[in-house]
Amino acid sequence: RYAEASAQVGVCHTDLYGRHALVQNGRLAALMDFGDAAIVPVAFDLASFAYYYAAHRGWGALDTLLEGYEPRRVMRDVREAETYQLLVVLALQKVQKHTLSGATARLPEALEVLRAALPRAVRRDA
Repeated sequence: RYAEASAQVGVCHTDLYGRHALVQNGRLAALMDFGDAAIVPVAFDLASFAYYYAAHRGWGALDTLLEGYEPRRVMRDVREAETYQLLVVLALQKVQKHTLSGATARLPEALEVLRAALPRAVRRDA
């Protein structure tokens, strides 16, 4: 149902970061460890990917993933907006987690992602 325009939620990995993705020859070959899978907003995995991968290796990777998920430009724009909005929430959650836990060494990473995601989350095209 992900590609349907009316889809609001779907089954997502929810823990999508480097060690759970097998990349071969520059392409995603496999995803592992679906133990935390849940029915959540469909952009959740895209935001997770953006936090753990694209923010550090370039936003072009997220653009490529979005294109793979959704070939229709209009719907891809919708998914992109949802992704960046959820990415802001995820980055804020990480800022709070690292601040409260005292793991301040990881705080700059969360703040960097937040700074990059905010302008994209509120982007308005004229």
